[in-house]
Amino acid sequence: MDYIFFLRSYGDFVVALYALKTKSNRQFNLIASSHLEPVYKAIQKAVNWAVPPVTFIDINIKKGLLSAFTNKFFFRFDAFKELQLLSKYINTIKQTDPEAIFWVEQRRRKKWLEMVTHNRFQSIHSNHRSNIYDSYNLFFNHGRYDDFIEAAGAVTQSIIFPDSRLTKKQIPEKFISHILSKAAETEIEMRVARFNKEYKNFEELVLLIKNAEFIISADSLPAHLAQYIGIPHFICYTKKLNKEWITPFARELTSYSIPDKKTKRNNANESENITHLFS
Repeated sequence: MDYIFFLRSYGDFVVALYALKTKSNRQFNLIASSHLEPVYKAIQKAVNWAVPPVTFIDINIKKGLLSAFTNKFFFRFDAFKELQLLSKYINTIKQTDPEAIFWVEQRRRKKWLEMVTHNRFQSIHSNHRSNIYDSYNLFFNHGRYDDFIEAAGAVTQSIIFPDSRLTKKQIPEKFISHILSKAAETEIEMRVARFNKEYKNFEELVLLIKNAEFIISADSLPAHLAQYIGIPHFICYTKKLNKEWITPFARELTSYSIPDKKTKRNNANESENITHLFS
């Protein structure tokens, strides 16, 4: 039996859940770190389709992603503790299923993971020059995804989600001000939703996105939730286009902005894809 472990960020997990919306002939068990359970429950409560069953295990991940998979926490004691707990859980599986095949989301740090846990892993997303949605599509043998998000059309209200776990990915305040000023010239209701202000948990975040006509997001979790739920969205990149993580909707409709090379900052005037909202 195949066992897929989800141990990384919330975005990784939501991308996988999106791929699982399309039925696959492959048989597998989904196992996730308990830090991902809140976003899973929020999605499960908000959508009207069946979310695949996931077994959640506590391996002491407290930072939102496995310490062993990030440069910042690479040599922390927490990383070894997490991997020891993971190894213990894997060994219980092998006792009843000696032919078990174990998968992790990405190739990053896989060898170190294997060295510490003394187990071999396959990776779903191996080439970081490719798109992660495409990797899951290939893994589950989908010819194509069953659901497609229609273009936004006439928008009357939208929400900006500027926050990101990584500060460098957050939407700049000047860009936000520009979007709001353009919206003020129209009949579009535009508001900003920030973590710990307009929403304080995953359930509130998911409901905000579900009830929006259109969202504008940093290169972060809200964009992937919008793709999963089926909400048209626009991604604001602060450095460069992140081809590895761009959503299918943003890629197909070129629904994103990148910094101007001359000014080195985002400028909504230079993106026809976002100004069409205010026409």
